[in-house]
Amino acid sequence: MKAYPREGSCTPFTGAANAVQLAPGRLTVWIALGLATGLISGDPRDVRHGHHTRRSAPDPLAPVDAPTWLVVRDPCSQLLELAELPSRADQRAVLVGAREARIADGWRADEIGPRCSFFFAARAGEPIMIGIERDPKCQVRR
Repeated sequence: MKAYPREGSCTPFTGAANAVQLAPGRLTVWIALGLATGLISGDPRDVRHGHHTRRSAPDPLAPVDAPTWLVVRDPCSQLLELAELPSRADQRAVLVGAREARIADGWRADEIGPRCSFFFAARAGEPIMIGIERDPKCQVRR
């Protein structure tokens, strides 16, 4: 069981008044020099990844030669439906088609994000997840 701190035992961050101030020194000079020369972009994501910046975001629905499946899962991740897709299939079109079919059948369905290989849908209080998977590990529940 996770223990939570007692009320009043920690102070939440309340803004700039609690921010750490760096004293002028070598570090600030190097940062200023890096910004001026373009070696540091000023983007906080570059600080997190250092010099290893990602050139493009991966597409989880890019066509692949490996077997892929359209799966429907319940809230406990149990398989409800499973359909194998042909090799190099347009997986985004399959997922959009599955979403449109659920909506036409009376389901409420979430939007499919640009970097997502699944969406959630619900009807009459029954939530499900529909997605594209490379290796569904569970058997279909009947």
